[in-house]
Amino acid sequence: PTLLDFSRGCSNFGDESLYLAVLKSYSQQILTSVQHLEENWARKDRAALREEALRVQVSSSYIAADRLKLAASALVTSLEVGGGNETALTSSVCDQARALCVELRNVVAAGGPAQTVQSSKKAKANEE
Repeated sequence: PTLLDFSRGCSNFGDESLYLAVLKSYSQQILTSVQHLEENWARKDRAALREEALRVQVSSSYIAADRLKLAASALVTSLEVGGGNETALTSSVCDQARALCVELRNVVAAGGPAQTVQSSKKAKANEE
């Protein structure tokens, strides 16, 4: 299962080439966000943690990364109203972001998701 809804993301941006360029940049940006989330959590800076989680929530929504958006949303909600396991929620956002980063790099390198599937099929055929 993919972490990115490529067709909806293309629709959000209106242009596949632009979307791919944004995804390439986002793969770096999201790793910086992971670092900030982890640093803010280690410092117990809930306000900064909330701001970074909110940034991840909004940006992941725009690029159509729904799992990451949901994980970030759960963290933001917990930080705002309390009652959640914020350690686990922070870890979940970071794990989702790292997994998304791998997927983004593969999609960008392949020039889109269809090409990624075709590349995988070619690699399997060559192994046989």
